Amino acid sequence: LSVDYFMDWLFNSKVGIAAEFGTGDADAQSLYEGNTAGNYTQFTPITGGGGGMIFSTGISNIVTGNVNYSIKPFEWLPVPFIQNMQVVAAYMPFFRIVDGPTAVSGISPDFTGNYLGSEIDLTMNIRPLSDLGVIAQIGYFIPNATAFAGSSMESPTFMAKLNASISF
Repeated sequence: LSVDYFMDWLFNSKVGIAAEFGTGDADAQSLYEGNTAGNYTQFTPITGGGGGMIFSTGISNIVTGNVNYSIKPFEWLPVPFIQNMQVVAAYMPFFRIVDGPTAVSGISPDFTGNYLGSEIDLTMNIRPLSDLGVIAQIGYFIPNATAFAGSSMESPTFMAKLNASISF
C-alpha cells in the first residue's frame, strides 16, 4: 500500500509513504515448517521481500513502513545528463507482528517485543549516457539492540554501494 504526492513545480519532487506486511503465526515451529498446535496462519511469500538496502527482510510476520522524498535538484541546468539526476531519501521502520518466526535471522529467542529497528537510506541515480546508468547508495540501519542481542546485527550498520548498468 502506498501513497505518493508529486510536485512538478518543486524540482519534480515526490513525497511518498508506504507499508508492506505479511501475517505471522505466534505458535509456528519455524518459518517454513508449519504449526503443530492449530492452523498455520503465517504468510510465506514466493518471492523476495521489501526492506532497505541493509535490512532487507522477507515479507513474513513483519510490517515495514517507508517514508521517502525524491527530488531532481539540477533539472534547471542546460546539461542533459545532470538534469535527470535524482536524489531519494528514505526512512524505514521494521516491526514484527507476533512473537513467531520471521524471515529475519539473528533475533534473540528471549525477545518478546515488536520493534526490530529502523533504516535510513540515501540514493542518487544518474544516467550520463542513454546506455549507462549509475546508482550510488548509502544506508544506515539502527537495530533494536534487545531484539538482536548476541548476534552480529546488534550494532548499527553502515553500507555504501555503487552500481553501474549498461543497457542495449
